[in-house]
Amino acid sequence: MAGRKKSTEEVKVEKKFCTKCGRELNEGEVCNCTEVKPEVKVTQDAILGYGKELLNTIIDMFKKPEETIEAKIKSNKTSHNMLILGAIAISFGLYFTGAFASILKFLSAFIQINIADVIVIPYFKIFLFMGIINFVLAFIPIGVAFLGTKIFNGKNSDFKTILTLYAVSYAPTIFTNLLMFITSYFNILGVIGAIIGLVMGIVCFFNFTLGYLKIEEFKVNLKAYAISTVWIVSALLYMAIMITCLDNFVGGMAKDLDYTNNDSYFDRIDW
Repeated sequence: MAGRKKSTEEVKVEKKFCTKCGRELNEGEVCNCTEVKPEVKVTQDAILGYGKELLNTIIDMFKKPEETIEAKIKSNKTSHNMLILGAIAISFGLYFTGAFASILKFLSAFIQINIADVIVIPYFKIFLFMGIINFVLAFIPIGVAFLGTKIFNGKNSDFKTILTLYAVSYAPTIFTNLLMFITSYFNILGVIGAIIGLVMGIVCFFNFTLGYLKIEEFKVNLKAYAISTVWIVSALLYMAIMITCLDNFVGGMAKDLDYTNNDSYFDRIDW
């Protein structure tokens, strides 16, 4: 039997490693640490696009609220929702500033002294403070509604969905806040503007409530308990935080007020 000649071959296996972090790489793989992250560019077209989408949302909420809410929940764009909440906060800050100026004008006429000549009011601080407070407080009903889905076994416990529902439901208040700012600041039908704002607030409240019950699909016997709990807890937290913040803000503002000619003016007021 003839002997067989064995032959051996070397198999070379080349391994690749990242030159920066040392991680072993597969064939053709590029390490994440060396990837060039794309720059986020905010262009004029992008800004106009966001503005147009916001305007369309407000208009659609007046024309077909239920369909608009359903469509926005399906798309569920967090950036668009935050834009709406920011716009609501800005418009509310403007409205509150206008209402404050209107009250000062009324008091000036009542006591027959121009209060603006006595006190320099920090309108920008008022606008900024109320805008920030409004933006932060918007997350109270959102958070409470999210917890409500857990407590009462709702079918949809997605925080982003509830955020979308709230933002889109209250988008029309951007228009009414701006309307109330104009009517109050310029003293043009201020009472009518306030009534329109109140009515729109109630409409937005019902849009959110009905949408919440629809997407969560609570059991029949739990619906009343769920929605009552959400709104009572939200209202109590909202009022408590708002009163505390306003108290601190007004107290701080009173210390920083710039009084001018206070002796000659205040001596004329029969306190």
